[in-house]
Amino acid sequence: GNCFQPEIRTATLEAASRALSLDPELPEALVAMGYYHYSIDRDFERALEYGLRAEETGYDDAEVHHLLGAVKRRMDDFSGSSQSFGRAAELDPLSGHFLEDVGHTLMYSRRFEEAEQALLRSIDLAPNEETAYAYLSELYGKLDGRNTERSRGIALSYPDQEDGAVESELWWAGRVDRDVESALATPYGQRCTYRRARALDRAGWDRGPVRAEL
Repeated sequence: GNCFQPEIRTATLEAASRALSLDPELPEALVAMGYYHYSIDRDFERALEYGLRAEETGYDDAEVHHLLGAVKRRMDDFSGSSQSFGRAAELDPLSGHFLEDVGHTLMYSRRFEEAEQALLRSIDLAPNEETAYAYLSELYGKLDGRNTERSRGIALSYPDQEDGAVESELWWAGRVDRDVESALATPYGQRCTYRRARALDRAGWDRGPVRAEL
């Protein structure tokens, strides 16, 4: 994404560093530096450090807890991540974005019923945001195995069928039930790379329109 462009990386780091030089305990700057290390440096230990420092200031803001939830999930602390994401959602109850992260983390904690409730609520709040649809489709895929009706159904209910996250869920649903035609009919399937085409070969699938792109 844009945050990985060198000029944006530099500007982000400089702005956060300058703010912290003026006030080392400014919570917004601590959060910004935490997100820098989380999203750009991928240094999760340092990101956690900045998130905890922001929390220790008493700044009880949704973004602080969202940062902590994201970092803890990367560090495989799913229980702590669920708690932090849950607090973010409590502080901003109308944000579908925070709830989708709650649901996604609960799914990986195998708390499937709670995950489903959070993701459905996220979709109610933000029906045009694709990620919750993709996560819910993934959840139904885990729960239902080779029966992909629910997984397909939620992915197909998303308004923009050319969104990458939802396309990929439809693609994998097609692979699970070996519906090659519908999998390759998605824009995601049409854009198959050489590696995915090789995977189709190993599975004994006909590449169909993929071959022309090699």
